Amino acid sequence: MSIGAGGGNYSTLFTDFDNDGDTDVFISKCSGPPCELHRNDGNGVYTDISAIAQINVTPIQTWSSGIADYDNDGDMDIIITASTGLHKYFRNNLDTSNNTEEAFSNITAGSGWDTNTSTNIDNVAYDFDNDGFVDVLGGGNKIMFNQGDSTFSATTYTGISVGAIGDLNNDGFLDILNGGTIRYAVPNGNKWLEVALQGIQSNSNGIGARIEIYGAWGKQIRDVRSGQGFKYMASLNAHFGIGQATTIDQVVIKWPSGIIDTYNNVTPNQMLRVMEGSTLAVNSFNNTAFSLYPNPAKHTINITLNSNNPIEFKEAQVFDMNGKVVLQTKLDSTSINVDKLATGTYILLLKDAQEKNYSQKFIKE
Repeated sequence: MSIGAGGGNYSTLFTDFDNDGDTDVFISKCSGPPCELHRNDGNGVYTDISAIAQINVTPIQTWSSGIADYDNDGDMDIIITASTGLHKYFRNNLDTSNNTEEAFSNITAGSGWDTNTSTNIDNVAYDFDNDGFVDVLGGGNKIMFNQGDSTFSATTYTGISVGAIGDLNNDGFLDILNGGTIRYAVPNGNKWLEVALQGIQSNSNGIGARIEIYGAWGKQIRDVRSGQGFKYMASLNAHFGIGQATTIDQVVIKWPSGIIDTYNNVTPNQMLRVMEGSTLAVNSFNNTAFSLYPNPAKHTINITLNSNNPIEFKEAQVFDMNGKVVLQTKLDSTSINVDKLATGTYILLLKDAQEKNYSQKFIKE
């Protein structure tokens, strides 16, 4: 398998840009050629969609880029952070309704990145002030703080630079290891959540997992990555800031194995430790929202909604008892064909329009 043209391949980040469940590839490029975005088509096949996505801008040189969901709309955006030249900020325009690739929008103008003249080979994206929006630490002894409206504002700190990032004193705020110097964050009262993963069927650190949290802010996402930026290894714990929100409605962990763990009504300001598969169907919302018939089923299961509190469901997933997804479909009707499932016990998980999960067991004859 070969990804990317030769020459200028620097920091490479793996993330699911199109939310189809597999990991795509973004390659920061130096020495002249434009950056590259490669879509994972499965079975080891990657398609270069750099031109379609319109992120292949020149001239720009970068050793690393900041990739995160900066606007909290559920997909990963790109800030091509320059080592030479001018930074570029691209918003992901993911639209899952038409099964086509959309161009990213270049929203650099007026974002604060157009006037940021500080360049650096290393740039990392984290929520340093826990306000619920991902910031960027790069060059110029400053952090570009995300204002939550597609703009960034720079704050300068004496001697600060990119290093290893993690909550070293367990106060919920991210610290920076610069060489032999630890730069501890100064807490500001905003609340937070940290998630530490222990994989069972997936790798032990949960690298490649996507974590989603839902609450008054809407939705935030993080990927567990083995590295960010160009030079430094950081904590593998996923870190979220939630501002002054008092509860987290739901935490969803999507493991590389396909297993999905769900926690509801999570208290902020804690480390949530998750073992793969430990919460499957246990912590989904009360399944009195729907019932199934026939159960056991041979060919089709039918969904009956609670007429007193009807919920709009948009997606269905079926898990076997090992936690693997064996069937997934959009819920366009109240019936699901289970003909292809082997005889056994399964869990049907339905997702509503607010991304909350409801589940119930059934038997396939």
